[in-house]
Amino acid sequence: MKKLTMPILALLLLSACGNNSPEDQLMQAEEHKKELESMLQTEEVKFQRNTLKLEALEDSISQHQHDGSDESVNAYVRTVENYSAALKEELDHLSTLVVAAKENNDLSEINDEIDTIIDNVNDAISAYDESTGNIELNESLDRKHNELQIANSELPEALESIKNSAEAGSMEALDEGLEMLNNVSEYY
Repeated sequence: MKKLTMPILALLLLSACGNNSPEDQLMQAEEHKKELESMLQTEEVKFQRNTLKLEALEDSISQHQHDGSDESVNAYVRTVENYSAALKEELDHLSTLVVAAKENNDLSEINDEIDTIIDNVNDAISAYDESTGNIELNESLDRKHNELQIANSELPEALESIKNSAEAGSMEALDEGLEMLNNVSEYY
């Protein structure tokens, strides 16, 4: 009898110390879901802020048009519009990938598409640089151009950081790269 009760006691002890109950697992999953939803909202707000800053940049440049016949101002405005539209498209695409990665805790989609995003952003920067090289800018537009040049020098670094974090599979590093990207937006 004693030999029979020992395995039963051991089994009861193991089951009591073993896996969490389904209710505990459900509560943990709901807590994790709330954390993810909070992180997603934060990232969506940051990307929306960047989008608004790009739109504000376009508006700011347009407001500097003191004379509709000033071809240099018009050329710069068109250049900035093209530049900001290209950046907005790529950052929106990146935002979609980040949201999906955080929901699924999987960086593979970012890893698959980040090189294309980086190439497209670099193309937009190059096109901006080429277009502005021959435009004579007034003092106000020159200040804005200098701010964009600073952003253009830091933007590829932030995207490379995001790429490296995706390759490493690190959500923490991804957050650091996104923070670098958000810091670049201060120049827009």
